[in-house]
Amino acid sequence: MIDPNYWAEPYDRACAIKGLRLAREIMRQNALKPFVLAERLPGPDLTSDDELIEYAYRSCKTDHHPVGTCAMAAARTPL
Repeated sequence: MIDPNYWAEPYDRACAIKGLRLAREIMRQNALKPFVLAERLPGPDLTSDDELIEYAYRSCKTDHHPVGTCAMAAARTPL
């Protein structure tokens, strides 16, 4: 298992929560009202830092794909 230890530092958690709050603010702008029906996740009832951190722990992911230099299949000989 690869454990990148996301959010191990308080600074990382604070930045992520700040980003989540900013995203919420952006999505509540009048210009977006015709396109946003409701906040589904994490949901409008989660407002404290602790609630948002718990939500993020349960649902966050990364698009980072760790790779290595080992071959993934047998080498083919040229025809």
